[in-house]
Amino acid sequence: MNTPHRVLHIIDHLNTGGAQVILLRLLTGMDRECWAPIVCCLHGNGPYVGQLQDQGVTVHSLGRRGDPRVLWRLAQMLHTVQPHLVHLHLETSTFLGAPLARAMTGARTAVSIYGLRNQYPAWVFPLLRTMSCWIGAYVVGGRALERELLAAGFPPSKLRFISLLATELAGDLPDGAARRAAARRAEGLAADTPVLLRVARLHPQKGHGLLIDAMPRVVQEIPNVQLLIVGDGPLETKLHYQVANLGLEGVVRFLGFRLALCDLYLASDVVVISSQREGIGLTTVEAMALGRPVVASNVGGVSEVIRHAETGLLVPPDDPVALADALVALLRDGERRQQLGTAARSLIQREYSVPHMVAEHERLYADLIQEKT
Repeated sequence: MNTPHRVLHIIDHLNTGGAQVILLRLLTGMDRECWAPIVCCLHGNGPYVGQLQDQGVTVHSLGRRGDPRVLWRLAQMLHTVQPHLVHLHLETSTFLGAPLARAMTGARTAVSIYGLRNQYPAWVFPLLRTMSCWIGAYVVGGRALERELLAAGFPPSKLRFISLLATELAGDLPDGAARRAAARRAEGLAADTPVLLRVARLHPQKGHGLLIDAMPRVVQEIPNVQLLIVGDGPLETKLHYQVANLGLEGVVRFLGFRLALCDLYLASDVVVISSQREGIGLTTVEAMALGRPVVASNVGGVSEVIRHAETGLLVPPDDPVALADALVALLRDGERRQQLGTAARSLIQREYSVPHMVAEHERLYADLIQEKT
C-alpha cells in the first residue's frame, strides 16, 4: 500500500471562527489511506484542538500571539515534516507560510481565502496577488470572491472554486419535531414562543448592534418574541449595555460561545444574518441546511445562497426598519417560513455537502502534487 501524502495545514489559531470549522470538517472527511493531515497552529490552542485530535489529527501549537520565536518554530516544523503539500489558512499563516514552505521544502502550496475583499485590510489582497509565484492554488469559496480576484489581477489558472461552506447538517436528521421540542425545553423556551437566532462572533462587522436596534419594532408587533445571540467577542459589554438601554433585557438573551449549534437552529423560527460585511457565512449555510428560513443583509456573497423570496429574505444593509419588518412578516406567517425553509434545505443539499467539498480538495491536492513531479 502506498504511503499517504503528508499535508501540513497551517492556521493562525484554533479559536472560534468559520475557517476553523471548515478545516475540521475537511480533515474529518478526508481519505486517510491517501492523505496524512497535520495541523500547525501559529499561536494558542482553542476549542477545536480536541476535536481534531479526536479525529486522529496531530496538532502542533507554536506559541502565544506576538511570540517572535513562532517564525523560527514554523521553519523547524516545515523542515522536520517535509510535507508533500502545504495548505495555508488565514492571513498570518499565508504571509509567513508561503515563502517559508517554498524555501524549506519546495512543497506545493494552496491558500484558502475565506472572505471578500472588503472583509480584509486594503493591503491584504495586493500582497496575496504578489505572492502568486509561491502559491500553487488559491481556494475560492464563492463566485463573488472569484470575480473579485479575477478583477484584481490574480492568475486565473491558479483560482480553484470549491464551496467551502459545506455542512454535514444537510444529511438526514432523526425526528426533527421531537428534537426541536427538546431543544426548546433545554433553553427554557415555551413551545409557542417566536424565536429569532443570531450566531456570530460579537464583532462590529457582524451587525449585532443593528439587529438589537431593530428589536423594539419587532417587540411592538410580537411582544413575546425572544432573540438568542450565540457567540463571544470584543463587543459583548457594549451590546449588553445597548440591550439594557433599550429595555430589552427580557427579550434578548446572550448564550455565549457554543460548539454544538444544531439544536439551537432547530429551536429557532427565523435565523438572522445582520452582517455589514460577509462572504456567504457559515451560519447562513447551516441554518438553511436545517430548513430554517433566513433573513439576511444583502451584502457580499450572501445572495449566492439566499435568493430573495425563494430560499430566504434579503434586506438592505444598515436598515433596522427593513430588518424588523422582514422578521415580523416571517414570524407571523408559518406557511411562508416552511416554504422558504424547505427550498433553502434543498439548495444546500445539492450544492454544499461535506462529501463534495472534501472530494474537491482531494482532487486539488492530487493535481498540485502531480504538477510538482
